[in-house]
Amino acid sequence: MKISKKQFNVFKKEVLRLIKLYGLSGWEVAFHQENLTDAYGEIATDARTRCVCFFFPTIIDDKLMNRFNPLQTAQHEVFHLLLAPLSDLAEQRYIVYEQIYTVEEDIVNKLIAII
Repeated sequence: MKISKKQFNVFKKEVLRLIKLYGLSGWEVAFHQENLTDAYGEIATDARTRCVCFFFPTIIDDKLMNRFNPLQTAQHEVFHLLLAPLSDLAEQRYIVYEQIYTVEEDIVNKLIAII
C-alpha cells in the first residue's frame, strides 16, 4: 500500500516534536522517503557531526499495514537517536569507561527531564 504525503508529514512533525521534548536539539535533521524493505522507518546518524536522517517508507506491504502507525514509528526512531551517541562509542575501537559513562549520564538526564 502506498504511503500518503499526509502520513509522511505526520511522521516528520512528530519526530521534530519528540526531538524537542527529549532534549535532543543540536542535531541537523533531514527526512527522506524511500522504499524500505520490511521496515516502518529507519535512521542514519553521525554522532560526531550531529547529523541525522530519518527514513520513512513510500510503500508498506499490505500484511504490515494493520500495525503501521506514523506516530509510533516516529517515537521508535527518535529513541534510536537518543541512543546514537552510545552506539557510536560502542563502534569505536578504543574507548574508556569515562566516555561511556558520560554518554550514559546524558541519556539518563534526558529521560529524567521528560518524566
